[in-house]
Amino acid sequence: MAYERPNIVLMVADDHGLDTGKYGNYAIKTPNLDALAEDGVIVTNAFCTTASCAASRSVILTGLYNHANGTYGHTHGCHHFA
Repeated sequence: MAYERPNIVLMVADDHGLDTGKYGNYAIKTPNLDALAEDGVIVTNAFCTTASCAASRSVILTGLYNHANGTYGHTHGCHHFA
């Protein structure tokens, strides 16, 4: 039998927090997210090495630190990161 690659769906939500029933917050109804979590994987202790959203996603999607994939965070002039 040939090896089959798994189907993976990565959902990333900015500023999502713990506001779902699966994380114990039952005041906000999230039945679809709860169903996805029931059949998937819940990550409870994950972090990236940069605070800005686009640079964080680049780390997740490439598996490389920011200095290796060329994204350094905010690129507008007021922060002077890039």
